[in-house]
Amino acid sequence: MDGACKEWWYKDKVIGVSKNGYLFIAVTFFTTPANRPFISQYLDGTGASIVDLPFPQQVAGVPAGVESTDKLPCMSLFVPFVKATELLQPHLELRCSTVGVICYERLRHDYVTLLILNRLPLGSESDNEPSTVPQLPWIKLTKNDFEPSFWDANDPLRDFAAETIKSTLQSYGVLVNSFPEVDSLFLDYWNREIGAPKAWCVGPLCLAEPPRVEPKPHEKPTWVRWLDQKLDQGIQVLYVAFGSQADISAEQLQEIATGLEESRANFLWVLRKKRVRHQRRV
Repeated sequence: MDGACKEWWYKDKVIGVSKNGYLFIAVTFFTTPANRPFISQYLDGTGASIVDLPFPQQVAGVPAGVESTDKLPCMSLFVPFVKATELLQPHLELRCSTVGVICYERLRHDYVTLLILNRLPLGSESDNEPSTVPQLPWIKLTKNDFEPSFWDANDPLRDFAAETIKSTLQSYGVLVNSFPEVDSLFLDYWNREIGAPKAWCVGPLCLAEPPRVEPKPHEKPTWVRWLDQKLDQGIQVLYVAFGSQADISAEQLQEIATGLEESRANFLWVLRKKRVRHQRRV
């Protein structure tokens, strides 16, 4: 029930796991009726199965018919939505009382988050004074690098983050969309120091499927041809994207557009469709 930007994960997860020697794993996706059509189109031919769980109805703070975070009218409703998903627990337990739970996350995100919660000495009075991450001295963080909710003991987002980490640590394993040649430092530290759950690299998932036939130049979208041109010219391009869950106001979009324009950089900016109408042409 995460954002639509994860659409390519579903099929590639299954293929990636099977091609990494885990053929004994039967893959099942638990979702809700409104999300099933979206997910099933990416699982054709993978052998994965889908189980529907009834999404709670008439939950305070969650609009009727919304069953995924990218459909929320604003991200201030994220916490009520998450609370609503907790009501799925009895249905999930009924369907899979003996199924092991595997958490799929980015290793570095969980790794750094755990260090922050348990080991990072951010006791300085200054919000801008950097502190060094133990065992990784080249990583320096300040209080201002975190959302304000992190420091507010009464903020529900802090509780959500803590519960997420607790759930991760109680899982049987962490599947990581990466490979040891890139993340060996973090992977080795996680498995050596954190220990459980063990992290398993199954990436890069973007290479899970066989390569597609390269389209002819005239068949490529305009933006791909533009990128090809910049590549041939040896010109760097800045990629700008905030994902499907970032709640960016029209004013913020305007400031970003102004900054990009005044930077005179070549950039590719990805926006959600419902936000495009707020974008100034630059």
